[in-house]
Amino acid sequence: KKGTIMPIFIGDVHGEWTKYNSLIKEIGKPTIQVGDFGIGLGPWPGQDMYDIELMRNGNHRFGRGNHDNPFLCKENSQYIPDGSLTDEGVYWIGGAMSADRNNRISGRDWWPEEELTMDELYTIMDDYEQKKPDILASHDCPDFLARYLGVSVNGDYKSRTRQALDAIVHIHAPKIHIFGHHHKSFDDTINGVRYICVPILSVVEI
Repeated sequence: KKGTIMPIFIGDVHGEWTKYNSLIKEIGKPTIQVGDFGIGLGPWPGQDMYDIELMRNGNHRFGRGNHDNPFLCKENSQYIPDGSLTDEGVYWIGGAMSADRNNRISGRDWWPEEELTMDELYTIMDDYEQKKPDILASHDCPDFLARYLGVSVNGDYKSRTRQALDAIVHIHAPKIHIFGHHHKSFDDTINGVRYICVPILSVVEI
């Protein structure tokens, strides 16, 4: 939006908050972290907690990934709710499916609510169609792009998040779709949409 500073985007953090704290201090501009911040999983041994005052003062926010406790996220002042349009015009959709969910423990390091329900996704689709944002940010990417990236194998279960994102970019093609989750560096334009994958603890400025 006119008069606002576009945030810098940060890739998955996975509870590495010592590195995250240093990163946002160095950036010195507002940021949006694209999920798998690590809420409910970190900090790891030898790691500090995230600096909530630094985050508040610098307008550093995060959305939820599949490796975030979705209930604890909602208690954090810097959390961006799913289906939100930020003041800068970034539309956020969180959640994803964990490929290793069968090796995790429900309620400890995996949550059945890691993906939005179909009802929630349909509501977001309607809202997204009304708002028609230029910038879409999400933790995962559309299914067609996951296949293109070669990371679409999920056993017998199809990710409803990816399927919904497939539909969403057809409902309204944003100028930019930025995401994390896949730990890859990717930046390419497909059918008029610039898709950007942000690697772990990396930054992208658009």
